[in-house]
Amino acid sequence: MLTAKQKEQKAWIAEQAEKARAAGRTASALAPTPKDEPVRLPAWPDAVRGVPNGFLRSALFGLVKRGVRAHMARQTLAVVNGAEIIYTGERLDQGDLDVWAQCLHIARTHDLGLRVQFGAREFLRAIDRKGGGSSIEWLKRSLTRLMECTVWIKDGKRMYSGHMLEFAGWDDATERFVIEISPSAASLYGTDSWTGVELSQRQALRGDLARWLHAFYATHTHPFAYKVGTLHSLCGSEAARMRDFRAELRAACAVVADATGWVMLIDAADLLQVKKTGRRVRHNTRATAS
Repeated sequence: MLTAKQKEQKAWIAEQAEKARAAGRTASALAPTPKDEPVRLPAWPDAVRGVPNGFLRSALFGLVKRGVRAHMARQTLAVVNGAEIIYTGERLDQGDLDVWAQCLHIARTHDLGLRVQFGAREFLRAIDRKGGGSSIEWLKRSLTRLMECTVWIKDGKRMYSGHMLEFAGWDDATERFVIEISPSAASLYGTDSWTGVELSQRQALRGDLARWLHAFYATHTHPFAYKVGTLHSLCGSEAARMRDFRAELRAACAVVADATGWVMLIDAADLLQVKKTGRRVRHNTRATAS
């Protein structure tokens, strides 16, 4: 049985396809909803992707093994002290973070609540993926996950409850996609509550754990020493044995260190010590040590 969101998505696709056939042109994806006071995301530069800290300091975009994704129902996710996240939907991974961050990047130049369109292949190139048919199908699945899931997050005095995307749709004939982000998402972008993740560094990384670590520590000006077990929970690792995760963590740290110049070492107390060098774009509060 189709959900309400899926029915809306299916109706939109059919409507746009009919318009395109009748008019012989690309279907318009902009359907603005009047707002009393337009709201926009911060205008971060092209070299970064602006993401709320709470989402990067948690298992929301975690490590998901290939195969059938688990579905969560009002699941409390691991997150650093001082924040809370309750999630319903298919598990999200680092690929979904790439998609969501790019959606936010596109939407930042528009009033939130407007439906904004883009070309599939251009979008995929921006997140360092090939633009073939299989990648477009993957993009559809990711956008659908982001549209159908719901998240409740409280980070300090800020709270958001809703979908990661209010709407997502596409026209297969033109490969044009459309997204909508709720104006309420702006509440997560206070002066000290989001981080600009360096895109060139992220795209130099291979492996979901390396990308999770990079995004996680991007939110820290002076990183705390986290226990290996704490990081296992925070990244949503499905590794059953801690020694296996520890080996994966060491390998991922080497990848991140190579891309960033950071010094990353697991010490004798099983704490990951991180010393950051170089530049980062920051708009965050300090995380509380776990």
